[in-house]
Amino acid sequence: HASTWLFVVAGLLLLWRAVRQAESGGSTRALLGWILVGWGIFNLVEGIIDHHILQIHHVRPGPYQTAYDIGFLLLGAGLIWAGRAIALGAGRRRAQA
Repeated sequence: HASTWLFVVAGLLLLWRAVRQAESGGSTRALLGWILVGWGIFNLVEGIIDHHILQIHHVRPGPYQTAYDIGFLLLGAGLIWAGRAIALGAGRRRAQA
């Protein structure tokens, strides 16, 4: 739980910085992209630690639980990829304007 709170504080600091930058030309699109990146990172970390290493729980217990757990990791990776593309695309659009 302590590490989760550290990530929450780090996320809040990053959000605060993003809002400050928004005053000088940031965008909602970039913020949305970075939120997706954070969501994807959470899914990867939680999935690897809780599902695979500690085996505390699984996405869907049963005969195909490994497939569901891997699908969850792929979803996390997809969120990171899409979020980064959105955020960086918003930065390029802002630079061209």
